[in-house]
Amino acid sequence: MKSWRALAWGATWLAAGLGQQALAQDSDELLKIRSSMEQIEDVHAQQLRACHQKLNVTSCRQAVLASRVEALRPLIERERDLQTLARKQKADARRSQIESRRTLQGVGTEEDSSEPPASSGVMPSRQP
Repeated sequence: MKSWRALAWGATWLAAGLGQQALAQDSDELLKIRSSMEQIEDVHAQQLRACHQKLNVTSCRQAVLASRVEALRPLIERERDLQTLARKQKADARRSQIESRRTLQGVGTEEDSSEPPASSGVMPSRQP
């Protein structure tokens, strides 16, 4: 019985470790995305400063802002996808931990009883 518990805990920690490794890879990619975004922002800030030296500042600024939006759009979408994936992986790891705890607590304590356990919040039925 103890070996089964050790196996369950090992599987949980392995799943959590693999999830952490995937999260680390995703966070590396997120850092690259943010670095690219900063570079794009810097380039567009320089272009905006150059617009102030032109006669028609408004149309220049609008063009620079439109190109900025187009340049950042795929990076923002990828960043959102990675953040969504990271949240799902964390939730799955947490569910896995909770489920393993439940199975470990349930081993050896399950009895074939018609009454629910007292901690379930359900009152036992009256027997006449």
